[in-house]
Amino acid sequence: MSENDSRSIGGHRKRLGVCDGGARRAVTAALACATAASLVGIMGLPGRSESQQKVPTIEPRFTRIFGTDSMDIGKAVMSPDGRWIAFIAADDLCILPAAGGEPVRLTQGAYHPVWFPDSERIAFLSDRPGFWAVMTLPMDNETGRPAGPPRQVTLEGSQAFFDVSPDGRWIAYTPSDERGKRVIRIVPSTGGTARTVGEIEAPVPMWAPDGQGLYYPVLVARPNEFVLVRISLDGEMTDTSSWGLGYPRSFVFRDTVYVVREVEHNWHPGPELWDLATLEGRSLARFSLPAGMGPGHFLRDSLAFLSGMGDAVAPIHILPVDGGPARPLTEGRAVDEPLAWLPDGERLLFRTALDGEQVLLLAPVGGGPMRQFQLPEDAWWVGDPVPWIPDFTPVFSADGRHMLYATGDPKAGPSALKVLSLEDGRTRELSGVFHLTDVTGLGGTYFRDGEDFVYIEKRGDVYELRAAPPEGPSRLVWSFGRDVPGEVSVHGDRVFFWKQPRLDENRLYTARAGQSEARELIRLGGRIHSLMWSPDGRWIAASHYYRVDGTETGRVRARVMFLAVSPAGELVGGPRHVGEPTGSYWNNVWLPDSRGIVANGLDGNVWLMPVDPDQNPIALTADAPNELWNFVLSPDGSHIAYSSPTSRGSSLWVVDLSEALKVGGN
Repeated sequence: MSENDSRSIGGHRKRLGVCDGGARRAVTAALACATAASLVGIMGLPGRSESQQKVPTIEPRFTRIFGTDSMDIGKAVMSPDGRWIAFIAADDLCILPAAGGEPVRLTQGAYHPVWFPDSERIAFLSDRPGFWAVMTLPMDNETGRPAGPPRQVTLEGSQAFFDVSPDGRWIAYTPSDERGKRVIRIVPSTGGTARTVGEIEAPVPMWAPDGQGLYYPVLVARPNEFVLVRISLDGEMTDTSSWGLGYPRSFVFRDTVYVVREVEHNWHPGPELWDLATLEGRSLARFSLPAGMGPGHFLRDSLAFLSGMGDAVAPIHILPVDGGPARPLTEGRAVDEPLAWLPDGERLLFRTALDGEQVLLLAPVGGGPMRQFQLPEDAWWVGDPVPWIPDFTPVFSADGRHMLYATGDPKAGPSALKVLSLEDGRTRELSGVFHLTDVTGLGGTYFRDGEDFVYIEKRGDVYELRAAPPEGPSRLVWSFGRDVPGEVSVHGDRVFFWKQPRLDENRLYTARAGQSEARELIRLGGRIHSLMWSPDGRWIAASHYYRVDGTETGRVRARVMFLAVSPAGELVGGPRHVGEPTGSYWNNVWLPDSRGIVANGLDGNVWLMPVDPDQNPIALTADAPNELWNFVLSPDGSHIAYSSPTSRGSSLWVVDLSEALKVGGN
């Protein structure tokens, strides 16, 4: 395939080669965090019971079917007739002959391909309409080329997954309504009026073999225990369930639904243990997969799946915020992730892989030897432990002499907060009942406001916002009573937070320490996240997801929102939205001079979003060759540190689990 090293900065899309570079990460709504007790009570689902069954272990059979040194293969799916493999590379939908040959690009701006049962159409997600919609592409399955132009099927945004019915007549998808509630809808695969099946959290629907219902996974116990629930097309839920660790990958083999689920997560690079089970939860066999490989799309009439393995590196670069070239900080021998800029501005904490182990290193920003940084043995943060629970990155005090960290079981989440003295190694417990709610302080520093650490503590049934110096007792800043707080931002004795009395309404409040009542600032629809005060205390910034016309089918907008607030806690004017209307922004942090925030964008850039309405947003990383999804801002606001993954190639494998049916007695 010929390479095209062009980038459309005007369209804010980064590309490197026709089917080259990293695939787009879809930013989806968080999974429902319902408890097992509520599911048992509401749905009538059975509680969990531990089986004493001895599960046999099998050795999968691996067959390498394709390899490349210039492409990052993602979301590979084989056509039902077994002739073609569709996959995503650099936001392109590509196709590859299953019997071997060169890949060909089919269309741009695509994600999550799904073949129709007759192998004559491919459905996929695309942001081409200005939001994420399901589209279909007719295919000539003799030549593997499009038989016509793409056609839009859904008329509303849906960044989650979807599935095609067994007869190819319907597509099930899961948008969010104007209240932010995820629903299951079905629409004719040729386009038309969609109807709602159920108002339930179902980010990944899968059609039942009989075409009369859908399965979807629900998180029932933190951090990663799931149950599969079936819902009929008239909205009736059943008690079908399959307990298991890890996100379940369900598939159909010989008209029977099976589940692949993770049994044991490896906290370091290396093989992981998986389980093949029946829909009812009976384990048939366990198997291990090499590092970097996971269960993918199962082939038709086969107990085998496609899986890609990629090889990528991500060196860290240092970039001036006000213009200038980026310079490398690390060599790019692994995927390096910047985590925190130390308060002295001279050192950067980052995560990398060393001899197959995840380690933390402190790097002098000006160059020089890097040394390993060791977390306390009881630290809960162990490097992206569970995808359903956010990391608690260590937080350094303003003088750099202390560190706040969370303790707890990596499989169950944080439970307490401790403060470590970096000078003498002594620790003290700060909060014994820590509640993991995002709290930001001055300028957007997580869990720290100036000299104080800030956090939410649950005392009995009451949630309290507390502040504590590194070496002193904590003090109460604000009490939320029995209401579970959403995100909270602190600026000295001023507090900003939101509540959701209804799913379609956000109420934003300001309060002061010592007052008994909070002041309602504004009511907004949609969803709010990344709240934070500006350093000068005059502005509040947040990311705001909302629908343009306030209806269920209106286009979703996700922009940065600025609110001007008076010293008395009153709103000055209305909200002002900044940024691309089809984008999404997160990881927000204020510049120290309060002239704007720096944020990650869905396009893979880091953006400077100015408060001044006469200034335009600036893509700081427009010259970076690949997409990037994380950065940290230096304490003085002059530089950002970021890492941008570069693919060194990938391969595509067929993993056969047929032995499982023999040893599993099925």
